[in-house]
Amino acid sequence: MKYLLLILLVSCAQITSLNMRKHQFGLQPNKIIWIQVAGLNEEHLSFLKFDATEERQQNAFEQMTCYGKAWNFNLSEIRQNAKSSFLTQMTGSKDVRGNCQDYRHQPLWEYLKKGDYQLGIFEKMVSTDESLIVNRECPSEVLEFNKGATIWLTGQENISANDYFSLGDSQRYKANTTYYDKSCKGDECYTGLVQNVIKTYQTFAKNNKYFIYIVRDFSFQKYLRYKDWGAVRGELKELNSLVEYFQRFVEKEDQALLLVTSAAAQSVDFPEQGKAWMDLNKGRNLNLFRKTDLMNLVMAHGARAENFCGIYEEDQILSRILTAPKNSGQEFQFINPFN
Repeated sequence: MKYLLLILLVSCAQITSLNMRKHQFGLQPNKIIWIQVAGLNEEHLSFLKFDATEERQQNAFEQMTCYGKAWNFNLSEIRQNAKSSFLTQMTGSKDVRGNCQDYRHQPLWEYLKKGDYQLGIFEKMVSTDESLIVNRECPSEVLEFNKGATIWLTGQENISANDYFSLGDSQRYKANTTYYDKSCKGDECYTGLVQNVIKTYQTFAKNNKYFIYIVRDFSFQKYLRYKDWGAVRGELKELNSLVEYFQRFVEKEDQALLLVTSAAAQSVDFPEQGKAWMDLNKGRNLNLFRKTDLMNLVMAHGARAENFCGIYEEDQILSRILTAPKNSGQEFQFINPFN
C-alpha cells in the first residue's frame, strides 16, 4: 500500500514547460512589450548564429518560449506591406486598405482600456508612409487611433518640436505627447536603439502598473533593401540585445508578455557552404528574393506565450494576446475580423 501511494504521487506530478523551458500556462498579461521589426524572418538570425565571435552562444531569439508563423494577407492583398501588416496584427482586421479607414478599426489598447492599461509607442527610422503616428492625410483618425499614447520618435530631427527625450532625462513622460530624440541632427542620430528604448521604457514602466509598450523598427527593412549587410548585422545585434533585456524582465514578472513580430518579411539568398559562408560575415555575394515572404515571424515569451505556437492568420495575433485557450472559460468572443 505504501509503494502504491508513492507511485500515485509520482505519476500525478506535473512539470509545466514549453519548448524545454519552464512555463506557466493560462496567465493573463498585464504588461505587454511588443517589438515589431519590418523585413525580419528567422533565417536572418544566421547573421548572428554564424558570426565568428558568437557562434557558440544561443542568441536571445533562440531562447524565446514559443515560435509561430502568420499568413500575410488581407481581403485585398496576398502580400501586405509592412505598415498594413502591422495594422492587421494590432486591430485583428483583414480589411486594411492603406487609407484613412484603417485607423477606424479598434486596436489592441482599446480592448484593454477598461483595464487601465497605458500605451507607449517607440518608432525608429519610420517614414511618414510607415508611421503609426504621423499621417498628414488622416490627422484626425491617427490622433483618435493613438489617443492616450506616450510616443517617442527617433531617426529624424524636428526643429519645431516642443518635447524631447535624451539619455540624461529624468522627466516623467506624459500621455498624449510626442517626444523627439534630442540626439538627432538632420538624419543622423547619436544614440542607439537599445539605449533609447531601455531609457524610455524604464521611465514609462515605472509609472504605469498595466501597460502596452510597442517598439516599431523599420530600419532593418531599409538596410536589407540597400543590401547594407554590415548595417543588417549591426541592427540584428541591437535587436538581440533588446530582446535579451526584455526576456530578463518577463522572467521576473508572472504576468508580462514579450512579443516579437515581423511584417513584409524579406528572404535572403544565403549561400550553401564553404568559402561563401566564410564571406557571409563580410556580406559578400548576397541577394534578396524578388518578392516578400507569404508568412511573417511571430515569437513570444512569458504570460500567454503558448498562444503563439503554430501557424495561423495574421489577424489572429490580437485575439491570441487577449484570450485564453478554448474551453478554459476565458475565451474572447467579440472580435469580428471583417470590421
